[in-house]
Amino acid sequence: ATTNMETADTGLSAKEQRKLAREEKKAAATAKSEERDIARRRKRNAKARFSRARYLREADGNATSSVALAGFFLAVTVIVPLIVNTMFLLPATRSNQEIIEEVRSLKLLIDQAQPILQAAIGRKNEREEALQGQLAGFIADQDATGALRAFVSDLEARGATLKPDASGTVVNTDVGLNGLTGKSLTLEMKVDFLNYLLVRNRFVRSQTHVNVAEETIVATPGSPIVDVKLMLMVPARI
Repeated sequence: ATTNMETADTGLSAKEQRKLAREEKKAAATAKSEERDIARRRKRNAKARFSRARYLREADGNATSSVALAGFFLAVTVIVPLIVNTMFLLPATRSNQEIIEEVRSLKLLIDQAQPILQAAIGRKNEREEALQGQLAGFIADQDATGALRAFVSDLEARGATLKPDASGTVVNTDVGLNGLTGKSLTLEMKVDFLNYLLVRNRFVRSQTHVNVAEETIVATPGSPIVDVKLMLMVPARI
C-alpha cells in the first residue's frame, strides 16, 4: 500500500501532497475516535449487562410483581368464591336442607299415620253405614206427624175432650242425633178410660220407637171418665 501511495505521490504537486496528508491524518484521527467510542460503549454495555445491583433490582422487581400477581389470582380463585359461598350459597343451601328435612319428616309421619287413618276411615264408614241402616228403621218425618195427628183424631172419635191449652199440636224436638228429629205431642183430656186404653195401646204397638215421656191418669170413684195427661215423642228421620 505504501509503494502504491509513493507511486501516486510522485505524480502530485507539493501542495496536493500536503492536502492529502492532512486528509489522511484527519481520517486516522476520526477512525481512532470511533474506535475509542466503540470501546467505551462495549465497556459500558459489559458493565450494564453484568451489574449485580441491576440484576438484584430487576430480580426484586420481578419477584414483587410475581407475588402481587399470584396474590391477585389467589383472591380471585379462592378468597372471592369462599366469601360468596359463606355469605350467600351456604346459608341458602342450609335453609334448603332444613326444608328438605322437614318435608321428609312430615312425609314419614304421614306414612306412619296412613294405616291408622285408613282404619279410622274404615270404622267411620262402617258407623255411617250402620247409622244409615238404623235410620232406615225410623219412620219418616211427615209420617210421624201424620200418625200423631191420627192418634188425636182417634181419641176425639172415642169421646175424648181435649183441654184448650193442649190442643194436640205436634212440635219438633232435638234428639241429639244427626238425621233424626223428635216429633212431640202433649195432651190433656177427659176421656173414657177403656176407650183411651184401646186407642193408646193400638198407637204404641204401631210405632216401634215411640217414647212415652209422661202419662198421668186420675180417676174419679164410680166414674169411667178419667183425667189424662200424656206426653209422647216419636223419633223420625229427616
